Amino acid sequence: MILEQLLLGIMVVAVTLLLLPFLLVMAGGALIFWVVFPGTYGLAILLLVLVIGLLLVDRQTRHGAP
Repeated sequence: MILEQLLLGIMVVAVTLLLLPFLLVMAGGALIFWVVFPGTYGLAILLLVLVIGLLLVDRQTRHGAP
């Protein structure tokens, strides 16, 4: 029981550390977009979500995930 929880915690930390730099770069890009075009904050969020979604789909298709 404890071993399962320990392994789950390690996996969560590993995934978080792998995705954190990517998410920070994407959030920074959205912030710059919002500063340049202040009236289109919703569009910046939409573009951020689309880019993240496309990258996740691309990663899954490359690794052959079902």
